[in-house]
Amino acid sequence: MAILEEITENPPQTEEINDAECAGSTNSHDAAYSESRPSAESAPSSQDNSVDSEFAVNLTEDKFTPEEENQLIEESNQIKSDGNGLFAKEEYDNAIEKYEKALEICPKYLKKPQAVLWSNISACQAKKADWKEAVSSCTKSIDLDNGYIKPLVRRAYANEKLDTWSSLQSAVEDYKKLKEINSKSATEYDIAIARLQPKVSEAQKKETAEMIDKLKDLGNGILRPFGLSTDNFKMTPDGKGGYSMNFSR
Repeated sequence: MAILEEITENPPQTEEINDAECAGSTNSHDAAYSESRPSAESAPSSQDNSVDSEFAVNLTEDKFTPEEENQLIEESNQIKSDGNGLFAKEEYDNAIEKYEKALEICPKYLKKPQAVLWSNISACQAKKADWKEAVSSCTKSIDLDNGYIKPLVRRAYANEKLDTWSSLQSAVEDYKKLKEINSKSATEYDIAIARLQPKVSEAQKKETAEMIDKLKDLGNGILRPFGLSTDNFKMTPDGKGGYSMNFSR
């Protein structure tokens, strides 16, 4: 599946679930899906809402015996597999509970498996349009594996859906990072960045205007007892990148 796909306002309602085993685990399960495709008029986006389960073990320290570790990995994988099944049934809250339980069992020094589970949690949250929580879970996944493409793509999409000045800027930064680590899709990321830049500027102007209006309201509340208002103070550009304030009755 392509990393970048055109997506309608509502993300696709089906997901691809790849449930692969941990190193040391004995079971693997694979389930495929058919994804609904958006119209050609849809703006390009970078959401990939499929859950992932490629548990690559990267041991950094010995916390458990090999037998204990393999048992924990197998238990975590089984619970994760249960979560994937719930995800396929669109039972997203129940799937999140399973993924969280798998996180509790998975050895904490196995960073990649934890990153995958947090990415799967974010996929559930994205399906629920819980964009703020999806961003948070994606960030936890990326903190564990900063080259993990799926949560980077999903975080960019979720931040775009939040549609604030800061979130749109964050989406642009994620696409720039994706260009660095996935150069094969650089053109698609460039398109996404170009599409977002005007939205960033528009959001900046909107939020700046809202902030000024709030400051005016605050100022008027302070000045009103003196028979004044913020309209008595005029801000004019000083030609040096700043402003000068003039008082008038």
